[in-house]
Amino acid sequence: MLSTHLGKLAAIAGAALVAVTSGPETTSSRAPADDPVDYKKEIEPLLQKHCFKCHGDRKQKGDMQLNVLDPQMGTRADAEGWHAALDVINAGEMPPEDEEQFSDEERRKVVAWLTESLAAAADRQKGERAVVLRRLTTAQYTNSLQDLLGVSIDFAKTLPEDGKAKNGFSNNGEVLQASQLHLDNYQQIARMGLEQAIASEKPEVTHYRVTFGKGRGKGKVAGRTGGYQSVPLTPEDFTVDILKDGAPIQGGSDAERKQREQIQRKISVGLRGSGQDRFRAVDEGMVLLSALPHREKVPKAWQGPSPNLKLEMQRVWPEQGDFVMRVKASRGYLPPLRKQLLVQLDEPSPRAQWQNGEVVIVDGAWVIPADKTDQHKNLAMAGGFLRPKEV
Repeated sequence: MLSTHLGKLAAIAGAALVAVTSGPETTSSRAPADDPVDYKKEIEPLLQKHCFKCHGDRKQKGDMQLNVLDPQMGTRADAEGWHAALDVINAGEMPPEDEEQFSDEERRKVVAWLTESLAAAADRQKGERAVVLRRLTTAQYTNSLQDLLGVSIDFAKTLPEDGKAKNGFSNNGEVLQASQLHLDNYQQIARMGLEQAIASEKPEVTHYRVTFGKGRGKGKVAGRTGGYQSVPLTPEDFTVDILKDGAPIQGGSDAERKQREQIQRKISVGLRGSGQDRFRAVDEGMVLLSALPHREKVPKAWQGPSPNLKLEMQRVWPEQGDFVMRVKASRGYLPPLRKQLLVQLDEPSPRAQWQNGEVVIVDGAWVIPADKTDQHKNLAMAGGFLRPKEV
């Protein structure tokens, strides 16, 4: 079994780094000419004499204009244009029969210059393609090892974050650098994965149980939650048990009891974004009154009309391994409430009215004209109205 895992892991490690493009050659495949040809002095006059008349500024027969092509052939379009000219000159089709022809020496010189320049341009373009050492992304590496070894470890958490290309993709080979840090982490990750996959002993499993009920936690140990806009559930209304073989662990030495209590104080319950009237602890458990008519008032219920029960377990989960959370719930009922169920809403009525071009105040309301406020940012008076400068 061990040899099988090692063999597969070696395959993954080998697949993590793959060169996907050929790199630049250290030397050009063509020897440079002994005496470089001067285009301006030697070639352009010949093209001016025999070609530019029909393929220049005034005429572009066959949609070909040679006098605007870059003699350095820096772009693909320029190289294709010069290659088309080479084909017709080499074949003797240009210049046409009714025009002055190249001499043999002139034709050889132009053909040689075109051939050498096109080959050099091709070599330059090939040289710009850098070697790309294609490796797996951190997500791909984690998924591969998890499938291979049958463990659910987050292998990528110790790896540097993947870079992103200009187009936003993180699996672009050009940005997936393979540093020494990656290689060192690959070895560490492989060891960690094998230790988990071929563990000699079954890992210890810990079970916690939180039970709700009115007054059932009185005299017992549990945590009290805090946090922004969180209504804490009193520890008297729930219990925290640490289980062994399905039963709460009890008794033991003073040190063992203190250790259990230390864990129990790290487990707490709160209702985030809810007022006290949105939930109720009853003998059977906890009732969440999500259907209770309710005014949303900051800060009591700023997250919405339904209560949001929160279970906090601070530094209780293991750093490695899996965990499962199970919730036992059922259809609830409406317990006796501390106040009437139906909330009396105020009847909407105007506090000020606009009559005959004037504001008429009703029931002692305060009316502040918009142009009298100090909130004029992004506003300007126009036509008797405050209008936004930018919308």
